[in-house]
Amino acid sequence: MKQTPRMKAMEKRLFLRLERLMVEERPYFDPDLTRKQVAEWLRTNENYLYFAIHHTLPGTTFSMYVNRYRLDYAASLLDENPEIKIENVAMDCGFKTRQTFYRLFRERFGMTPMEYRDRER
Repeated sequence: MKQTPRMKAMEKRLFLRLERLMVEERPYFDPDLTRKQVAEWLRTNENYLYFAIHHTLPGTTFSMYVNRYRLDYAASLLDENPEIKIENVAMDCGFKTRQTFYRLFRERFGMTPMEYRDRER
């Protein structure tokens, strides 16, 4: 289905509302966050939310989008609190398991959370 200029504009506005929600409310702290919840908060439906993310950031799913925020927050925690336990960072950022946190952190930053924290010490 070809996107019309009107559809593109609507998706862009929805994506900007999503970005504002993520920055201001930080719903990504909730490990059980769902696309349905976010769609309800934004007063839209899940499909529109999916397309707003997918068309703005091609190839990005809702989970990938949320995890980007979680990982960025984790990196800032590690930068600002060198004594913090890695397990606490994972849970504080909304990850359900330490294993998932470690895997995604390594994929994003090319090193483990511990290596990241200790990289300049």
